[in-house]
Amino acid sequence: MNAGFLLPATILVGSISGSVWAQSLVTNMLGSPAVLLRVSTLAGRPGFPGYAAGLGSSALFSRPGAVVVDGGGNVYVADTLNNAIRRVTPAGVASLALPLGGAVPFNRPSGIAVDAAGTIFVADTGNDTIREIAPTGAVSALAGLNGYPGGADGVGAVARFNQPHGLAVDATGNVYVADTGNSTIRKITPTGLVTTLAGRAGTAGSADGVGSLARFNAPQGVTVDGHGNVFVADTGNGTIREITPAGLVSTVAGFAGSFASTDGVGGAARFLGPTGIAVDANENVYVADVGSLFYFGHGLIRRIAPGGSVSTIAGVLVGGDNELFRDGLGIGAWLFYPRGLAMDLEGNLYTADTGNSVIRKGVPVVLPQLGFANPPRTADGAVALALTGAGNGLGFHIDISTNLTAWTPWQTFSNFTGQALLLDAAPGDGPARFYRLELAP
Repeated sequence: MNAGFLLPATILVGSISGSVWAQSLVTNMLGSPAVLLRVSTLAGRPGFPGYAAGLGSSALFSRPGAVVVDGGGNVYVADTLNNAIRRVTPAGVASLALPLGGAVPFNRPSGIAVDAAGTIFVADTGNDTIREIAPTGAVSALAGLNGYPGGADGVGAVARFNQPHGLAVDATGNVYVADTGNSTIRKITPTGLVTTLAGRAGTAGSADGVGSLARFNAPQGVTVDGHGNVFVADTGNGTIREITPAGLVSTVAGFAGSFASTDGVGGAARFLGPTGIAVDANENVYVADVGSLFYFGHGLIRRIAPGGSVSTIAGVLVGGDNELFRDGLGIGAWLFYPRGLAMDLEGNLYTADTGNSVIRKGVPVVLPQLGFANPPRTADGAVALALTGAGNGLGFHIDISTNLTAWTPWQTFSNFTGQALLLDAAPGDGPARFYRLELAP
C-alpha cells in the first residue's frame, strides 16, 4: 500500500480555449477527506498479547478495549483480557495495573472515562457494574451490583447494567454508559442516580424518537460534546446516533441494517460495525469501524464533519489473511479490530487497537488543496492554479493530462506551507487540461 493516492479537490478540468471552467472532486477510496490521520504506535508490540510494563514496544497489552486521555496527556487503558487499568505517559511508558487496594478485581473492563478532577470511571463489563478510581487511587463501585445483570434504574447498587461498554463523562460530572446488553444509553449523576437516557431495556431496534421511544441495537460506544449532546456508536445497527440534552434521538450517519464502508453524507454513508467514538472541540466525530465476514477484524477510522459528511481517514480493508498492522498515513495505516477512541487537548486521536494488542496515536494531517485561481487565466492565456499547503511533512506532485489516461509530471513539492500561484502556459486554443495532485509514495 505504498502507492500514491489522490487527495481531495485534485482533479481539475478547464477549457483553456474558451470561457467555461469547471472544477470537480475525485471520489477515491478515502472518500476525499480534508484530513488524514498519521498513525503511529504509542505502546505495545503488535501481535504479541501479554502483560508487561515498559517503554514503547517493551510494554505488552492483551486485547485492550478502551482508552481515555487526561489533561496531562496520560493515556489510561482498559486492558481487557488482563483485567487491568493501566497508564501510558505521553512519552509511551506503560505501567502495570493501577493498584486495587483490596477491591474486587476487574472482569473484562471494556470502557473508560476520566473527569476534570482526575477521577477514572470504568465499565467493568464482566461484572455488570460501573466503578470509579479516585485520584488517590481508591477504587469503589459507582453503580450496579457485581454479578447481577439487569436494566433497572436507581441509585448506586440498586441500579442494574447488562454488559456495559463505552463510557463518557460531561463537564458537570455526569457519566454516560453504552449499556450494550440492554440496548440502551444510561446516565449516572455525580450522586450515583442511574436513569435510562434513551432506549428501552431488552428491546432492540433502530427507531429515532425521544427517550424510551428510541431504539438501539447493542451500542458499544458513547461520547459527549461540550454542549451536552451524546453521540452513540450503535454497533448492531451500523449507525451513528445523537441524543440531545432533551433526550431526542436522531440518526447522524449510516442506514440501519445496511453494512458497508461507503463514505458519503448522512444516510448515504455506511458503516461496517462502529465501536469506539470520540468528538473533538470542532464537533468532528471520529468512529472506530470494524469489518466482519471477508474483512473480519479489519478496521477503519472514520470522521464525520459537522454537516454530516463521512470520510475514511485511516485504515484499509485488505481482506483474507493479509497483514493487519502498519503505521502510516491514511490508507498506509492498518488496524485490527480497533475499538476505543479518545481525543487529547491538542486534537490527537488515540486508539485501542484491540486485535493488535497495542495503543495507537493518530495525528490529524491537513491535506494540500489545489484549485483554479481567480481569474483562472492570465492575460497571456496561461492556466492559473491556486495551491494551499499546511506543511505537515507531506511530499506530493502535480501531473497534467489531456485525456485522464496519460499523465505528465509537472510540479513536485516537499512539506509545502502557505499558498502559491502555479501557471501552466498551455496554448490558448488547445484541448481541455486536467490536473492531478497525488501524495508521494
